[in-house]
Amino acid sequence: MPGLADLLELAERAAVRGGELVAEEGPAPVAEAKGAGDYVTGVDRASEQAIRKVLGQGTPDIPWSATSRSCPPEPASPSLRLWGRAGSP
Repeated sequence: MPGLADLLELAERAAVRGGELVAEEGPAPVAEAKGAGDYVTGVDRASEQAIRKVLGQGTPDIPWSATSRSCPPEPASPSLRLWGRAGSP
């Protein structure tokens, strides 16, 4: 399993790729409501997909958690690594 420095570098690459897609979109993308006061755009989904792709290619054995997709089951062990964004369940 990769060390923390390797994971940090991978996470930075994934974040940059996702951010590039957001920056390319420009102002005011069309949003749809996911719930009361909770919105998502096509660029949100594309950015998440790009991030998932980078992380999945680099660490296929580490599961993913995100708010705009269904989350995997709770980790069986507190030592289990899990990709996700701050605030994810």
